[in-house]
Amino acid sequence: MHEQLVAHLRRLLGPDHVDTLAARGNLARWRGESGDPAGSIEAFQQLLDDSIRVLGPDHWNTMANLAYARGEAGDAAAAAAEFAQLVDDYVARNGRDHPATLAARSNRARWQAMSGDLAAAITGFEEQLADSQRVLGADHSDTLTTRALLAATRSLGGDHAQAGEGLERLQADCVQALGPDHYIALSAASSFAQTHATAGDAEEAVERAEQLTADATGIYGSDNLHTLQLRYDLARCRGQAGDAATALAELDRLLADELRVLGPDNWLTLITRAELALWRSESTIRSKPLPHLRKCYPTPHE
Repeated sequence: MHEQLVAHLRRLLGPDHVDTLAARGNLARWRGESGDPAGSIEAFQQLLDDSIRVLGPDHWNTMANLAYARGEAGDAAAAAAEFAQLVDDYVARNGRDHPATLAARSNRARWQAMSGDLAAAITGFEEQLADSQRVLGADHSDTLTTRALLAATRSLGGDHAQAGEGLERLQADCVQALGPDHYIALSAASSFAQTHATAGDAEEAVERAEQLTADATGIYGSDNLHTLQLRYDLARCRGQAGDAATALAELDRLLADELRVLGPDNWLTLITRAELALWRSESTIRSKPLPHLRKCYPTPHE
């Protein structure tokens, strides 16, 4: 559908029209969602080049694509800073509640969390959740995603009890609103399993993570980004359950697949490489669980 829309807009408006560029951004996003993360990143890079040529380096659309590309390449701090600037521009241009502003705010908080600024990320997600519930409704996929991101970031900051309660409610709400096989529902369930592992119930966490990984593989395929994230979670759960040998073996295989599918500079590849290094150098996990931060793509709007 997105490919047909891009082709139609190219014919109707021309390849350099802002609506054509926006449609290309959506197409690039869904390539990643459908199991082609490398193709998604390449498409966003091409879109960035064309946005700079057509719109200039200071245009909001160009800035969104550039910030996204920086984050995917592993520079979370730069992505957070650029999305922060973009939020200010969007608020001035479209207001705080515009969909483009909400998307930029989500990206800002996500990359703040990835860069280690957890306090700012939690505050950002809390504020966005209140606005998303008011503007989009409680059952909207963006609202549910924000709840998942907030809970995961709270868990990363050490508030496992509140995160677990929020994820348990979220899992039930996602199943009701989106169905059990939706990637947001799977992500929420995996984050909930991680809280079990952190709280000491690692065996149940492994069982949950195994089933979720099998479900995601059957639904999305083995190379899909969501599946790769769930495999990472499963390996961590195994380690926290005391099975270091299996955790190491699974992380080794996962890293090889991420290098093939995502490339060496993708944020998930970098996280997996760091986790693997920790396992190889220490007898126990000393790192905090990394957040289940679903990719939040820049959503162009006029």
